[in-house]
Amino acid sequence: MMIGIDAVNHYTSLTQSDLAALETLLASGRLEVEYESAGERRRVKFNNTAHLLTAIDYVRRALTNASATPRPVTLVEFDRGC
Repeated sequence: MMIGIDAVNHYTSLTQSDLAALETLLASGRLEVEYESAGERRRVKFNNTAHLLTAIDYVRRALTNASATPRPVTLVEFDRGC
């Protein structure tokens, strides 16, 4: 069993299912959850609600960043006429 945010950081391919499991855990008032994701059985225990909220925020941001469209980059070049 992994503890708290370290457990969330350990898994590199976070999914909407992972986020849903954490949100369900928060709503239940418990701090420990066991669930299956990406073909693996996972068990996570958080020290307190603040750590659980941190994990939920982390997963939300990771999923948002993974689905974000890359911003266009503009390269500016200056010539001093030398």
